Amino acid sequence: MELKERSFDSLSDKDKRKILLSGGGIIFDILGGLLLLMGLLALAGGAGISCLVLIIPALLLIFLGVKKLFWKKEKQRDYIISRLYKQSVKVQKKNGIYTSKEEKNRMRFEEDPLFHDKVMNSVHKNEDAKYDARIHRIEAKKQKLIKGRISKIQSISNARWENICGGKLMYSPVEGKVRINQSETVFSSIKGAELNVENSYRIETHESGKARKHASLGGAVAGGLLLGRVGAVAGGIGLGKTKTNSISTSNSIPTCNHLGVMVNINGFMSEILLISHTVDQSSITYASAQRDAQEIITKLRLLAQTPVPETFPKVEEESSVLDLDAQITEAEKELEAAKADTPKYETPEKYRPVPEEENIEKQGFKKL
Repeated sequence: MELKERSFDSLSDKDKRKILLSGGGIIFDILGGLLLLMGLLALAGGAGISCLVLIIPALLLIFLGVKKLFWKKEKQRDYIISRLYKQSVKVQKKNGIYTSKEEKNRMRFEEDPLFHDKVMNSVHKNEDAKYDARIHRIEAKKQKLIKGRISKIQSISNARWENICGGKLMYSPVEGKVRINQSETVFSSIKGAELNVENSYRIETHESGKARKHASLGGAVAGGLLLGRVGAVAGGIGLGKTKTNSISTSNSIPTCNHLGVMVNINGFMSEILLISHTVDQSSITYASAQRDAQEIITKLRLLAQTPVPETFPKVEEESSVLDLDAQITEAEKELEAAKADTPKYETPEKYRPVPEEENIEKQGFKKL
């Protein structure tokens, strides 16, 4: 039957249902019906719940066979037109009418709604993927710049601070600040610094002495009985009495239980702790702490007399940070422009109509 005679509008409701049930639908219904009949017979024969093994698959097959009848009208129409187009192609081929592959693609794209949707869905997917990738790339670039700015600010800020005694005291000559126990204050707030030490001592006792052994008659006799003359001598020595003379001496060892530097910050005391457990004053730890304490006190007294800068450049105003700010602004503009440049879903070139001067007559094909 020619395509124009099988157009969608000329089909009866019966013909439409027939097409909707084609493509395996009728086969599913037949198989489902047979299984359902077998299941019902098994149920009638007393099979009980085990008959569900037949009934459930039967209902599923029947549903698969008739599900197209429950589609929306627009979806049913597209399916029917697609089937009509495929039938028309078979008719044209049977009648010996052939067209080029390029022309077939264009005609199918134009006449087959399911194929048209498939092509355009692929176009949408590809263009959306490109759009998302572009947005993701620019956002990643922006985030990298932001993290770089934070890192740069931290680096510049850290470079402004100098440390004394391994970081026990920190000060910034650029900002005129001192940091004690993670608390910051300006140089002029330092009102004094002094050593805070708690010394003690411990007692160390030493004992020394000599021991002498005296020969025993009983031991000599016992040894002689067992081993003869040699045994008698050995027995006398080994079994003799021992006499010990000992001398005990005690020494007082100086120790330090606590050592720190007390800093007066506008009347409030804050301690820089250097030793918090008992150590000998002769130890390296004590000597090192003493040196650190003196160095800290000297530096604090010097800082207290150092003028606080009235102004100083903010970290955020450093040229390297401002350069990153400019790059972040550019990235934000680029991102905004990229988001505004929404995907354009153009028909692939091979499916576009051929210009009139290049158009080849579509032999035997007429639009549905």
